[in-house]
Amino acid sequence: MDPVPDDMKPAFPLPGTNPVDLDEVEISREVIALVPPELARRLNIIPIHREDNTVTVAQKDPIDFDALDTLRYVLKADVVGVWATPESVERAISRHYPTE
Repeated sequence: MDPVPDDMKPAFPLPGTNPVDLDEVEISREVIALVPPELARRLNIIPIHREDNTVTVAQKDPIDFDALDTLRYVLKADVVGVWATPESVERAISRHYPTE
């Protein structure tokens, strides 16, 4: 029996899984606009895809389920988390949410 429930697998890195390389992911402005910059920075996430009512976010802490719950509440959408390295998330946030 698999110890990780199916609904938790996208956000939970298992041995042998690789983080998403955010330097290789093209993210549309429409997807970036879903999450305010201050929320992305506070939660350490970057939205990377939207399909119907599901938003996929890359997060540097793969077991930060509170961040996913916060996003579900704010976005009024289903949210799926995928794992990315902390450095990759920080670069993506800086690239897509530049500070002035």
